[in-house]
Amino acid sequence: MSSENSALIALSELKNLEANRVQKIEDEKRQAEQAEQARLEAEQRARREAEEKARREEEARLAQEQAEAEAREREERIRVQEAEARARADADARLKEEQLRLDAQVRLEQKKQTPYWLYGLAALLFIALVGGGYMFYKNNQEAKEAQAALMKRLDDLANKQAEIDKQNAKLESDLAAAQTDAERKEIMAKQAELAKQQAELEAQQAKADAEAASAGTTTTTKKRKTTTKKKSSSSSDGNDKPSVTPPTVTKKRKKTIDLGGGDDPLG
Repeated sequence: MSSENSALIALSELKNLEANRVQKIEDEKRQAEQAEQARLEAEQRARREAEEKARREEEARLAQEQAEAEAREREERIRVQEAEARARADADARLKEEQLRLDAQVRLEQKKQTPYWLYGLAALLFIALVGGGYMFYKNNQEAKEAQAALMKRLDDLANKQAEIDKQNAKLESDLAAAQTDAERKEIMAKQAELAKQQAELEAQQAKADAEAASAGTTTTTKKRKTTTKKKSSSSSDGNDKPSVTPPTVTKKRKKTIDLGGGDDPLG
C-alpha cells in the first residue's frame, strides 16, 4: 500500500512538472507573439508619422509657392499701373509742350501778319494728339482687360492643379496604408481617374498658352515633375503585399505674364 501511494505521488509530481513545462512554453510563445505585435505596431506608427510629416511639408511648400506667385502678380499689376501713369503723364506733357510751342509761334506770326491757317493747323494737331492719346488709352485698357481675363484663367488652372496634387497625395497615403487587394484596386482606379483630370487640365493649359501667344502675350512656364513612389508593407501574418505603382501626375506652376512681347508704348 505504501509503494502504491509513493507511485501515485511520483506520478502526480510528473504530471505537475509536465503541466508547468507546457505552461512555460505557452507563456514564452504568447510573450513572443506580443513582442512581434508590438514591433509591427511600432513600425506602422512610425510609417504613418513619416507620411504625415511628408504631407505637411508638401502642403507648406505649395502654400509658399502660391504666396510667391501672388506676390509676383501684385508686383506685375503695380508695374503695369505705373507704366500707364507714366504714359499718361508723358502724353500730357508732350501735348502741353506742343501747345505752348504753337501758341508762341502763333503770337510770333501775328506780329507779322494774321496767319489764320496756323489756327487750323493747331486745331488739327490738337485733335490728332487727343485722338492718338485716346486710341493709346483704349488699346491699353483692352490689353489690360485681356490680361486680367488670362490671369483669372491661369489662377483657376493653378487652383485646379493644387486640388489635384492634394488628392493625389492623399491617394498615395491611402495606398500605402491599404491592407487588401480590393482597397488597393479601388485606390488605383481613383488614381487613374485623377490622371485623366490631369490630362484635361494640361489640355486647358495648352489652350491658354495658344491664346496668349495669338494675343501677343509672352508666358514663362516652369514645369516640375513628381516622382512616383512604390510602397510595400507587411501584414501581421507575414504575407507580402504586391508593390503598386500609382499613375504619375505632372505638376505645372502658375505662369508669369509679361506685357506686349517687348513692344513698350513708351519706347
